[in-house]
Amino acid sequence: ATPGIVRITAGNYGGKLGPHHFHLHRLQDMMM
Repeated sequence: ATPGIVRITAGNYGGKLGPHHFHLHRLQDMMM
């Protein structure tokens, strides 16, 4: 459930943290 929460959080702050959103997405792929 944690990855899902992170994804939602990234979406909420996607407008402000564009580059960070990409970084979080990459980290998720690495974890999996």
